Amino acid sequence: MNSDETNLARAATKLHGYWQAAYAAFAEYPSPEILDASPLLDAEKILLELRSAPLANLSGNALSGYATSAMTTVGGVKEYRHYLPRILQHAFLTPSEPGFDPLIILSKLEYANWRRWPVSERSAIENVYRASWHW
Repeated sequence: MNSDETNLARAATKLHGYWQAAYAAFAEYPSPEILDASPLLDAEKILLELRSAPLANLSGNALSGYATSAMTTVGGVKEYRHYLPRILQHAFLTPSEPGFDPLIILSKLEYANWRRWPVSERSAIENVYRASWHW
């Protein structure tokens, strides 16, 4: 393995570790039983998509409908915190899907007043962003 491959492998390992830390930091937020949503959206359909797989395996397609409208027209901050680790992963894995643009995610975090969240949650978000950028 050359030095570029070694550095890439280290960066991948670090990013994976930060993703796992994000899941741990937000583990206390349960999957919602119901979603409040604008009458223009089908909350039951969105919830069905969100329940289509365990959080860590949730596809970008299943999550993007929620991620696009999160907190502004569907759900609240607690629901967003539950799905945030997977949203952060999809920002790296499928950034072209609606709802996963890193700047959109940051705007939603600002909307949710994330700078007042516990240190463990803020650190998890910052670490994922930094590691993704280094990748």
